[in-house]
Amino acid sequence: MAAVQSGALPVFVDARADAEIDAALRLVADTNLQVWVCTPNQLRPFADRFLQQQVGVVVPPTVQTTYEWYFHDLVQAHRTGVRLLLAGDGGTSLRTTASALVGAGLDRASGRRLLMIDAAKYLAHGQTIGLAAGAHADLIVWSADPLDLSSQLLWHSRGEQ
Repeated sequence: MAAVQSGALPVFVDARADAEIDAALRLVADTNLQVWVCTPNQLRPFADRFLQQQVGVVVPPTVQTTYEWYFHDLVQAHRTGVRLLLAGDGGTSLRTTASALVGAGLDRASGRRLLMIDAAKYLAHGQTIGLAAGAHADLIVWSADPLDLSSQLLWHSRGEQ
């Protein structure tokens, strides 16, 4: 509990409807909690509060009925400093969402970071992330930019050293 209260461990709040998002933001106001709102239905009315309270957004997997304006709102929020994490049931789902965000105006470097390093950075709980001398690393080789959904996985180290 101390780790949660200090902000060392994140709290994930399922808040989709406007009233739920508002309640979550009021609940965490003036705390040290590291809060992530999961799958909000919209961001625009709350973007300033997300930023002021340093509340992140867990982006739901893209489906055919996801509106284009939703991605534009996410990109705008990200540009102002709102943290994003991608949710999905596998790599294809994550790539599809990242690609949709890039299509809505997110720069490709940010799209790749969302796929690779941002989640680790936000959820590392103070542990070192990234490359370090002597540490084990997985290597993935794509036929093209992983944000291009036609690119293919060519090789993965699968834990080889």
